[in-house]
Parts: sequence; structure tokens; C-alpha cells
Amino acid sequence: MSSPNERRRAPIDTHAGEAVDWQRIWGSDCAVPAGVPLDELVDLLFLALRDPDPLVRDGDPYVVLRTWIRRDVIDRRARTRLVFQHS
Repeated sequence: MSSPNERRRAPIDTHAGEAVDWQRIWGSDCAVPAGVPLDELVDLLFLALRDPDPLVRDGDPYVVLRTWIRRDVIDRRARTRLVFQHS
């Protein structure tokens, strides 16, 4: 399966000193990684989506977020928090 970010790997954000690799999450059918609270993943996604580089912003983090919203992994409360907390 090809990543939407084929030319360059998505950035690796950190959570408590550990890497969050959006390409790996995308490659695992967007499974939520164990050990990282979903609210923190949403915050890290928001940071990735603000990246000025379109390969980052429109790549794996975007696809993961879109998939999680479609699958209702990120529920209405989290989507509302994402919009209002970061606006």
C-alpha cells in the first residue's frame, strides 16, 4: 500500500519522548496506536496540519485525521475541541 506522502515521510511528532509516526499509523489502516491518549494524538495532528509544507500538511496526518473522523474514532466532542481550542 502506497502512502499519500510517497516522496517524503511524514514528520515524526513526539509524545512523552516517544515518536508518533503518522506514516506507520496510516500504513496500519489508521489504527490508533496503543499508549498515546487520543486527545494528545489530536493535538499532534493539529500541529502537523498547520505545517507550511504541503507534503506534510496534506500527507499522512491529513489522511489519518480524515479516516478517524469517518470511522468516528474522533467523536463530535473531540472534533469540536479541535476546532475551538486551536482556532
